[in-house]
Amino acid sequence: MNPAAGQLFFRSAPDTSNAVIVNLEAYQGSGGLDNEFLGYFVKGGQIPLTLREDISSGLQDINYAGGEYRGSLSYVFHPDSLFGKPTDIGLVVSYTIHEVASIRFSQSTYDLVFLGNESYLNDTLDLSDLLFDNQAFTKLSLGYVHPSGKFSAEIGLVGGQRFNRLSLSKGQIISNPTGSFLNYSLEGNYNRNSNSRTITDFQGAGLSLDLRYDFTVTTLSNKGTPLVIRGELSDLGFISWNASSEHTVINSAGTFDGLTINSFENANETIEEQIEAIEDTLVPRSSAGRDITLLPTTLTLGTLPGLNDSRRLEPLIGVRVRMAQTFIPSLMIGMHYQPVSAFAVQLIGNYGGYGNLQLGIGTYLSLGKHFHWRLYSNAIINSFMKNGTGHSLNTAFVMSW
Repeated sequence: MNPAAGQLFFRSAPDTSNAVIVNLEAYQGSGGLDNEFLGYFVKGGQIPLTLREDISSGLQDINYAGGEYRGSLSYVFHPDSLFGKPTDIGLVVSYTIHEVASIRFSQSTYDLVFLGNESYLNDTLDLSDLLFDNQAFTKLSLGYVHPSGKFSAEIGLVGGQRFNRLSLSKGQIISNPTGSFLNYSLEGNYNRNSNSRTITDFQGAGLSLDLRYDFTVTTLSNKGTPLVIRGELSDLGFISWNASSEHTVINSAGTFDGLTINSFENANETIEEQIEAIEDTLVPRSSAGRDITLLPTTLTLGTLPGLNDSRRLEPLIGVRVRMAQTFIPSLMIGMHYQPVSAFAVQLIGNYGGYGNLQLGIGTYLSLGKHFHWRLYSNAIINSFMKNGTGHSLNTAFVMSW
């Protein structure tokens, strides 16, 4: 097994060797929120007004931010026989933990949260297209590896641990210069479930499918080395959450200009009745029921470097698409240099995802015949970026025999 062949667009995948594979990934990014701004969330403290205003001035009409972590442990083995008959296929058993949290928001939404209602006095605050999505799950998969190692498929049982989804299809708030008058119109949905207390406390169940196939294109060979293109489809599936999941429908419109205090004297409408009327309009109504959510299905298509010991540079290119409205299709471009079979280095740029540019360096190292390790990080490079932020740390350990 040579994990350098998988390069850094893809996770280390099973092939013709028996192996134990560990993949660990963490990623966060945003095209509008910079490192200094996010640093206050990590370290705590009040965010300076000048910084909040600077962020606002640099935002687009629609902005993205998000993060995720993923860890998997796989055991690949090639039995001599299966059901009493000789075989040369491979089998793989995998356990995965995955959580994704992402948001799509407008500049108006940011201004409301971080600058207050003074930022839109005598103006219209547009909250439309707000979408927040958070999902955490584990899965246990059983898979098949083709004798050539070029194809693998895994079917998994998914255990849902939590999900939160807020969407506003329509949202407008108008306030006069004194802030004493509000005209509002909100339409959307909020769905959630109770958080799992432990890793084995599942709030839902589902199925998943993962596929990988390596295409060899001999007509585009480079100095006798065929071009290999890998297609990888991960997390195609769903989770059916338990019946205690909460559904909240947001459908409110009206005007608020304060409470009428003299109602005590006139007795036409008490303060309690006014507050109850406001709650009927503003406070959304919730109900319990089952929810079905789709997993963060991701399709990645990209080139693999050739397996050779020549001292030459090889270009890498790939695209990644996720079935999520909070994720932008990504374009990945890089260079691969493998002077010897035991070592390789790669420089990769990635634009998209959560709307930001990432630049990173990766390495692959073979420690003897049976142990391989690779590491990719863009945390150091992207710490110097002012507009937007993005940090990734991906590593894989492979022990093969």
